[in-house]
Amino acid sequence: MPPKPNFMYSQYLPLKRNNMQKLSGIRKKIDVVDKKILNLLNARADYALDIAKIKESYGGEYYLPHREKKVITNINTMNKGPLSRENVEAIYQEILNSCRSLQRRLRIAYLGPEATFTHLAAIKNFGRYTDFISANSIADVFSEVEKQRVDYGVVPIENSTEGVINHTLDMFMESAMLICNEINLPEVRIIESSSTARLAKKARFLVIGRTTSKRSGQDKTSIVFSVKDHIGALYDMLVPFKKNKVNLTKIESRPTRKKAWEYVFFIDFLGHIEDKNVKSALKELNRHCAFLKVLGSYPRAE
Repeated sequence: MPPKPNFMYSQYLPLKRNNMQKLSGIRKKIDVVDKKILNLLNARADYALDIAKIKESYGGEYYLPHREKKVITNINTMNKGPLSRENVEAIYQEILNSCRSLQRRLRIAYLGPEATFTHLAAIKNFGRYTDFISANSIADVFSEVEKQRVDYGVVPIENSTEGVINHTLDMFMESAMLICNEINLPEVRIIESSSTARLAKKARFLVIGRTTSKRSGQDKTSIVFSVKDHIGALYDMLVPFKKNKVNLTKIESRPTRKKAWEYVFFIDFLGHIEDKNVKSALKELNRHCAFLKVLGSYPRAE
């Protein structure tokens, strides 16, 4: 004689069957949405290819940090959830990278070897459909860009463990290359020799190129200068920024290596070189400087 069906299990079967039907119905709706998303992605890619043809006719840049920043900002403004800001940014950065790679496959030099933080930052910013060239030193990265063997370079500039990377600052004194973007890796893990991992630091990197970025509306500018040797020189250099309401985010000093006790100053501040208050501040600052060099204006990383 067959065993009697378990009463509790027989009660559960209709409930399970009902849930499976609901899941099946929702999944069919997801399939429809996925088809729409794919069609829209390909439509966007077609527009990107149209733009590439126009750029090819006049030699336009294919990597536009200010435009990509505006796209991400607009998307974040429209996002009502449940996807988080971080989710949406990651998705759209990949879309931007993929569409850019259709226009042109870029060549990017970075401080190697592979799988270093600088390499990871380069991949984050430019996407995997890019030709990455490992360089043995920061100077080599600058050289590759300067000699036009690559389109852009990625170099480390600062991390919370070691502070500012002085060799990068030194290279900006010697090179004509400009900063066109910055990249932050907010949670970088270091693998210890004992095979344990710990949360290490926030790391910041710079994208260098032969041109600087246009205004995005959320920009940062970097400059380097030396002050004339007189009493109150350091105070004089800060006054133009305060007077024109320019917010400084970092000040670093480095010896010039040319004269004892002579220093150059690297300053980051909020705003773009095209902004009226920035222009006024730099014009006034220049009166107190032995020399002044704008290293670039670029979209600031969040």
